[in-house]
Amino acid sequence: MVSLQHSHGITRYLHLDRLAYGVQAGVHVTRGQLIGYSGNTGLSFGDHLHLDYYPVDEPKDNGYGGRVDPLPYLPEA
Repeated sequence: MVSLQHSHGITRYLHLDRLAYGVQAGVHVTRGQLIGYSGNTGLSFGDHLHLDYYPVDEPKDNGYGGRVDPLPYLPEA
């Protein structure tokens, strides 16, 4: 798992097979930088990425521990 702190909240990237070279606690990363490789961990049936988003203004008692659907926050492709 990689957890990134932003001014607008926290993103977590889970089910990674391994981290990219140089990615470790306390290291600054930039947009577009490779941070890890998706994997097949847990009870999944194939490689995938689990993305969590915790906006700073979201109450922790929202029923999901402060997590929200990240899709509305992602840029359109």
